[in-house]
Amino acid sequence: MKKLSRILWLCGVTAALTATTAIGQLNIQVTVDENGHGKITGAGPAGLPDPFPLPFTVGVEPISGISTLVYTLPTTVTSGDVFLYEIGPLGGPNQIFSDLIRFNQNQMYFFSDLHPDDGPPFDLADVVGMPLPDATRPTRFIDELGPEGNNGAIYRPLTPSDPGFAGGVGPNVTYNFISDVPEPTSLSLLGLAGVVALLRKRR
Repeated sequence: MKKLSRILWLCGVTAALTATTAIGQLNIQVTVDENGHGKITGAGPAGLPDPFPLPFTVGVEPISGISTLVYTLPTTVTSGDVFLYEIGPLGGPNQIFSDLIRFNQNQMYFFSDLHPDDGPPFDLADVVGMPLPDATRPTRFIDELGPEGNNGAIYRPLTPSDPGFAGGVGPNVTYNFISDVPEPTSLSLLGLAGVVALLRKRR
């Protein structure tokens, strides 16, 4: 009986170590933008299709009462706020927050400040008047990366108190928040300029 108990105990320890090792090797990426384009990659070992498209809709965020873009995550995460700061003038300190990602259980709300000079078409996350930080919830502030019009931020929650932390997979999730992308017209102009420059170089 003691021998059987020891064998079962060893099997349990082995299974636990195997699961811990598998979780430690995960490298999960969550990429979302302001228009409902969201996906999870690298979560195959955790049981999700790879890539896994994130469902989204436009709904009212319960704390602010503001209607905005909301993604549904496949698991519950730590609730809280992540504010994104814009790059300051001439590359100076980032002082104005332009985006907010608000985690609420398995919901991820995306707010983007609508500038007065912005014109249609508007993004699903665009709002007039950003929600203020909520002192009762965990809050993190991070800087955006990249030039205006093509920027975003990388965020990795490392502890259970960090917003967006997924307890089932530990600190192995990295969020890629895409704040701005070049407008299609801008991309077309850039492509045309590149072709013209190439033709001139060949002459």
